[in-house]
Amino acid sequence: MSCTNDCRQPAAFPKTIDNRPGLSTIDYRIGSYADLREHMLSRLDASTVLAEWTHRLPDDPGIALIEAAAEVGDILSFYQDLYANEAYLRSAKWRDSVADLVRLLGYRLAPGVAGRARFAFAVKGTQPVLLPAGLGIQAQLAGDDKPSVFETSVQLLAQPALSQFHLYRPRQASDIRYGTDTFTLWADAGVAVQLKAGDRILVGVARAGGEVFDHMQVMVVDKTWEAFGSTVVKMKCGITSLKKPPRFRLLTPPRLVSATLPAATALFASSFTPALQPLSLKIASPPSFLTPGVVAKPLAQSLLAAGLGVPTLASTPRLRAWKLVGTHRHFGHNAPATQVVVDDKGRATTSPVSYVRKLAATTAAPAVPSLPSTQMPLDGEVSSVVAGTRLLIEANLSVGSHASSRRKLLLERRIAQVDRQSLAWGPLSGASTVLTLDEDLAISENGSTLGYADIRGISFHEVVGEPFELRADFVQTAASRGKELHFYGTAGEAAALARRSLLFSGPGPALVAATALSVASDDGDDGGQPGWHRVQLDRDFDYTQFEHSAPQVTVYGNLVEATQGKTEARITLGDGDARAVFQTFALPRTPLTYLLDTTQVPPLLPQLQVWVDGVAWTSVDSFFGRTPREHVYIVREDADGKSWVQFGNGKSGARLRSGRGNVLAVYRSGAGAHGLLQADAKPQADKKVAGLEAAFLLEAVTGGAEPEGADNARLAAPGTMQSLGRIVSLADYEAEALAIPGVLKARAACAQVDGAALVRVTLLTASAAAADAAAASDALRAAVGARGARRCPLLVVAGARTPVSLHLVVGYDPTRRTEELRLAILEALGASGEEGNGVDSSRGLFSWQQRQFGDGVHGSQVVAAVQKVSGVIWVRLVALAVARPPLVQAKPGLQLSAELSQPALSIANVPATQRSLACAGDRLLALQTTALQLQFAADEQGGRP
Repeated sequence: MSCTNDCRQPAAFPKTIDNRPGLSTIDYRIGSYADLREHMLSRLDASTVLAEWTHRLPDDPGIALIEAAAEVGDILSFYQDLYANEAYLRSAKWRDSVADLVRLLGYRLAPGVAGRARFAFAVKGTQPVLLPAGLGIQAQLAGDDKPSVFETSVQLLAQPALSQFHLYRPRQASDIRYGTDTFTLWADAGVAVQLKAGDRILVGVARAGGEVFDHMQVMVVDKTWEAFGSTVVKMKCGITSLKKPPRFRLLTPPRLVSATLPAATALFASSFTPALQPLSLKIASPPSFLTPGVVAKPLAQSLLAAGLGVPTLASTPRLRAWKLVGTHRHFGHNAPATQVVVDDKGRATTSPVSYVRKLAATTAAPAVPSLPSTQMPLDGEVSSVVAGTRLLIEANLSVGSHASSRRKLLLERRIAQVDRQSLAWGPLSGASTVLTLDEDLAISENGSTLGYADIRGISFHEVVGEPFELRADFVQTAASRGKELHFYGTAGEAAALARRSLLFSGPGPALVAATALSVASDDGDDGGQPGWHRVQLDRDFDYTQFEHSAPQVTVYGNLVEATQGKTEARITLGDGDARAVFQTFALPRTPLTYLLDTTQVPPLLPQLQVWVDGVAWTSVDSFFGRTPREHVYIVREDADGKSWVQFGNGKSGARLRSGRGNVLAVYRSGAGAHGLLQADAKPQADKKVAGLEAAFLLEAVTGGAEPEGADNARLAAPGTMQSLGRIVSLADYEAEALAIPGVLKARAACAQVDGAALVRVTLLTASAAAADAAAASDALRAAVGARGARRCPLLVVAGARTPVSLHLVVGYDPTRRTEELRLAILEALGASGEEGNGVDSSRGLFSWQQRQFGDGVHGSQVVAAVQKVSGVIWVRLVALAVARPPLVQAKPGLQLSAELSQPALSIANVPATQRSLACAGDRLLALQTTALQLQFAADEQGGRP
């Protein structure tokens, strides 16, 4: 046996410290407990003096002392290794260590940034409610332990009508046409019209002057309902007293090639040809065209039909209407056509009975007694008519007693007197109720007087109440999308809507923000009565969601921006001492609120105001370049997140003046809010405001970011040091972007657009919200504008994560617990989305820390990552897929990645060595735990699947 090869070698102690460059963790331990114990025991064995000491169990006090020393040495070497790692930026794990190291480079870790929210308010009553600026609102966000406090940025005059309301699809008033059966009731102010099913309504079209009507028809009410302050009336049948539109059919008449008559004359050719000169026509092949299929001479026939009771109007904007009580006929309408007359010689002869009444003069025989022009006898005794009421007379009026042209008209008169008499009309006699009207029925029309009427065509309509108008119900626009919507309310409410930001909610989870550019109305001053107003918006909407009967979208109009942070009461920071330099005071409550202000560099604005002896001092980022008399101060955060206010030394910034309690401050506390409102939570105002009913947080809170972490600072700090404060190289762009709160990853590259060179920077924010990406873009542009070379334009692209779906079958050692294996696999793959499982996924395959924009993945990488997990024997990749995420709404000036609308790419049933998924250049592949399907198979033999 060779001792060189077979004997146990002594432990190498102390171990040589040797770490190659570029390691994320260094080994700085000279030995562990086992190395220390073995080393001391080997020294004990080599000692000749102690050769007889062979007992090595811990019950020996000497051996126990050696083991205790080994434990102490193990602990000391552990902390030595830990502190050695914390002394280097690349290997440091503690945020405090990273903060101290980067401070040597002039880099300060960014504090937490306050979130930004937009609240909608509902107020009650009829008068606007003034909501002051700085109104505090508490909101419990999903995933947060405590409620976040927000304060409104500006005051808002909240309108009750704009709290929660609807906008409607554009519609327009149409004319009443043949077949119209649904009308809107219009009545004069102070006139109440009550209609119900079964009521009889007489309608007519008013002629010039409004006292004579034609196109009469009696209609029966089917049902009524109220809509937008108006009564809608549905009749049992449509209007038929208007001209019926012609029916068209497809004909193939000869095609006219030439003619000797003008086109206007040729129109009457078929009716008046004898009066015209001879025609010379040439006929060609008959093409197809639409022509009226019933009326051969439409123009000539309409001219002849005027005034004969034939409908001549095809449409009318309104109908005059009356509610009927009863209808009566003229006395004598049913008198026999002939009567026996005995002359002076006693001879009996038969003579015809006249049914003509003089309307402008007294009518004698055959009426007995004679009837004055204003008296109208009813057929029989009628007890319901009373003096002073309105009466409608329907009659066929003519110029003469024998005129062939009669005009069927409706006249409106009032009853001046009611008498009951016995009358005779020819051979007919009987009792009658005689009405004395306030005016006779003769009217003048087109230079002639219509003074005669046939009593057989006279009807008296008894009405109740005042007359009213019927107009056709509104017709919705045929367009499917547009920027115009209609608002129902008063003119004052509509005026408040102009230039106001609106939030559209529903259907579904999507929220849409828009601005009302202008509001217009066709009615002018409405006297405080609700009406319709046209609202022009700055974006298109789908009209199917804004129907009048059942609108699906709720609109919130009382919107106000708010920022996170509670304003603390004014406090005394301390006593000024003119002898002290860089005097410093701590703020008692943390964290201090910072707002992202893209107009400043760096883009962080502390919400703090300091007064010294009643004079406000100014917050600056650094004392560098400040004069001895400038009243400035800086704010710094320590490793614990506590904020400190520091003043100058009399050379760089002024010193404080001596005084007791002369340094005062007002500040806001709170930061890091982001995300949606918790499902069962409701925002609450911190104080009671008269008229305020409720507050709504419908959108996600954006902009909030936790204090900058060690990983981000480890990358950004060296870059800012190398740039020496300038933004020139691509690395400078990336370092500057990473220094913006909320930015997780940045990649800069040279690109060309339309032949012009530019710098393209892709950003990934923690929240993945478009608003946060837009704010980071503005901050980067401000920094480049202040410290950049300005050689090339800047294009900022919002990056995003592309979700990956995995299905794996894992063979494992049956002696291992699958629950522990699952957590280890999640860590190896870098899966996210499962909080509180104790898994550090920052080093996994799909963790955002390890991936770069545009990096694809190969199936063999997935298999290799899982295969490295202790206890995993074999891995089979069943499916690998990439789901295309939807495009988010872009803010002006921020370019978003192109929409990927194709279906998800799936790779399955292919050998793992051939599977690979590409990734767009502005995206990162990411794996959610919900998209990872793991199947465990116990491998008893330790073989392959």
